[in-house]
Amino acid sequence: ESTQDASAHPDWCVELVMQTSLKGQIGGGEPLLEREAGDWVCAHNSETGRPILIDNRISASLRRVLPGLYDTLIRPLPWEKSVGRFRSLAGLETVLWIALYGLAAYGTWMNRERYRELLFPVILLALLGLAGAVSHGNLGTSYRHRGQLLAILAVLAAGGLQALIDGRRSARAVSGP
Repeated sequence: ESTQDASAHPDWCVELVMQTSLKGQIGGGEPLLEREAGDWVCAHNSETGRPILIDNRISASLRRVLPGLYDTLIRPLPWEKSVGRFRSLAGLETVLWIALYGLAAYGTWMNRERYRELLFPVILLALLGLAGAVSHGNLGTSYRHRGQLLAILAVLAAGGLQALIDGRRSARAVSGP
């Protein structure tokens, strides 16, 4: 979903928000999920007090996939300008997530001949990542979506760690006495 300030758009949105805010409703009283997918939704922004237009079209969600994947799976980076100590710590935690991604990718690649066993966790990981990419509204919610991936990622990363250990053992056996 993308949003735009409704003050630069037709008066129907401003009038709709004024009418519905008097009734204690937001966005015409109809929940966003029950609207048609091609609709622009007019809603009241409680922070600014002004109406906003929300792009509720499927194309808006699809345009959000790549930036959303970046936000969900990678951000915040350690060097990003942070607001507060906890976000700075989250940036440091990203280094651990990237290591997990690397181990999971290595383990999946090294065990690719056993693809039937890997198919379910890999598809589940991809689907959860995509769901987080198109459904989050800010960095905080995308960060929580990342936590949903941890159990699956840990299993795949354990396969990568085992592949590293097996590789070192076979290298030692070849170069042994």
